[in-house]
Amino acid sequence: ELQRRVVERISATGACVTCAEVTLQPEQLDAVPANPRQLEKYPPSSTKTGQRLLRLWKAREKLWNSSLELEATLGLSYDLAMWARDDAVWLGDVPRPGELLAAPSAPRTLWSRTCRGFGGLNDKVAIFGREAAPTLMTLYSSFLRGGLPTNSTNAERYLLGVARSADLVVQTLPFERLPEASAMLMNNLSLCTFRHYWCG
Repeated sequence: ELQRRVVERISATGACVTCAEVTLQPEQLDAVPANPRQLEKYPPSSTKTGQRLLRLWKAREKLWNSSLELEATLGLSYDLAMWARDDAVWLGDVPRPGELLAAPSAPRTLWSRTCRGFGGLNDKVAIFGREAAPTLMTLYSSFLRGGLPTNSTNAERYLLGVARSADLVVQTLPFERLPEASAMLMNNLSLCTFRHYWCG
């Protein structure tokens, strides 16, 4: 029922649903290498937090592969891609695509929020150009192949390391241009934002 409602609401806007899957089972992970230099704060080989991060990356990669199939079927190519966490609440409009695409470097650019980068890039919401997308949407495979040549203590530093190793252009946007917050819906239908991640 949830999947049907989500697909209906997205389709009603004129958008195309490339992949919609609701399951009670977590994504199955491949053998996770014990790499002490990557995600040191919560290594996926031994912590639940690290394994949840890999499951998120794996789900995004599956969606990306579905998007590639749709591109081939339609003979078209996306200009931008975007991810957001499932607890994201939008308090304003998403940046206009035309404004982002106006820059010559847009195809290879990654846009993220200016705050809460924890030494790297805020990974709650990210927008990126088509040339940057294959690198950023395959973090799961990247990690399984051995990750980065440099240390990364957390997901934010790993994301920045991946972007730099791929020679991507990194730009951060203030809250006014990327007005998203992490929040949960309370029993009284009010929203509770997480102070630790608040950027407004």
